[in-house]
Amino acid sequence: MKKILFLLVSVFLLQAVLAASFSSMPLDNPFPSEENLLKFDFSNGDKDLGEYKINLITIDTGDEVYTYFGHTSLEVVTPDQNDVFFDYGFFSFDDGFYLNFAFGRLYYMVAASPSFLRMAGFDNEKRTVRTVELKLDDAQKEGIINFLNYNIQQENQTYLYHYYNDNCATRVRDIINAASGGQFKAWAKNIQTGITKRDAAAKYLDKDLFFSFIINYLEGPYVDEPMDLYQAMYLPEILEKAVNEYQHTESHVLMSDSVRTKYAKIPFGLKMSVLSILCLFLSYSSVFSKNRILRRIANIVLALFFLFLSILSAVLFFMMFFTNHDVTYLNANILFINPALIVFFAESIVGKNYKKRGRLSLLFLSIMSCALIIKGLFPMVFIQENLAFYMLMASIYIPYAVKESLSYHQSHKETSTDVLDL
Repeated sequence: MKKILFLLVSVFLLQAVLAASFSSMPLDNPFPSEENLLKFDFSNGDKDLGEYKINLITIDTGDEVYTYFGHTSLEVVTPDQNDVFFDYGFFSFDDGFYLNFAFGRLYYMVAASPSFLRMAGFDNEKRTVRTVELKLDDAQKEGIINFLNYNIQQENQTYLYHYYNDNCATRVRDIINAASGGQFKAWAKNIQTGITKRDAAAKYLDKDLFFSFIINYLEGPYVDEPMDLYQAMYLPEILEKAVNEYQHTESHVLMSDSVRTKYAKIPFGLKMSVLSILCLFLSYSSVFSKNRILRRIANIVLALFFLFLSILSAVLFFMMFFTNHDVTYLNANILFINPALIVFFAESIVGKNYKKRGRLSLLFLSIMSCALIIKGLFPMVFIQENLAFYMLMASIYIPYAVKESLSYHQSHKETSTDVLDL
């Protein structure tokens, strides 16, 4: 038991060292947004662009996982109606995309497309699309158009995507800020949202418990720091609202979806509470139920869940140690949901021997108790929002731990009785 505890603590400490080394050696961005925007002048122009418009286009959530957070585009409206969408967030499956993605090397691209084609695509996906015209003078319009034309050149198309810091919305945000001479950023930086990246994302993730479970488990404290409004604009909808507030404007709906349920009505925390109660019932039944059929069903269901958690935790272990997915660094979930759960899977399949599950449960409960005490003593340091996972795993571990404790005391009592008989 001590060896296992020592190993888990060592793993966590090693993870901290590796995370720190990754953080100090980031990947080079082929086209850093703000740095390249500095090359363009948004205050002086020599063209009359009064009939041109530049619109912020916001596309609401879709059905596919990669569309859950919505999308942002810039549209350049021309007098000859050759309107163009500029989209950040395209990627190619060629050139080792899957391998790069696995290791956190997320290389995405910007692309220009005729507006009518993009709108037809969103209409086919039954997604709500809104537009708001950016309040710009001719010099600002010229600067944005020049930058976009420069950005879509083949040698400038690719950039290093980041879930929260560099995506389709933040790229557009940076362009709007550059055109404002930095005033947009200065305004937004002074507004504190009072929420974290995890909080903001929950609205979009909670409609899918399975996907939300995976993402919330994999993400560590990186996403639990409070955001100002400028940081929160990683979400297209927040960017749209911020632009409207900054400009004192309102968006106009271009097409509306009246069928799709946009957001979940039941929050992730409540769903996890229900799941925890179910797991407590299954765990208790697998250990203490006198009904052989119920006990067997509980063991099989839990075995499948343990297999899922074993695989998921192995993915987390890989992402923390060997990739540039910095959102997974210093993730405390690995301490009590880790590949050791394969032992629970094996014993649940057999459905008879509870000894290893009981001992590991006692170990994990001890680790969880210590972690919660430390978290309570230093809440400003250990900020990861993962209490739902503590609750879930405690509901599973407690019955096994009780079973092991009862077996130990019973065995100890029988041994004492034998000694007295002698």
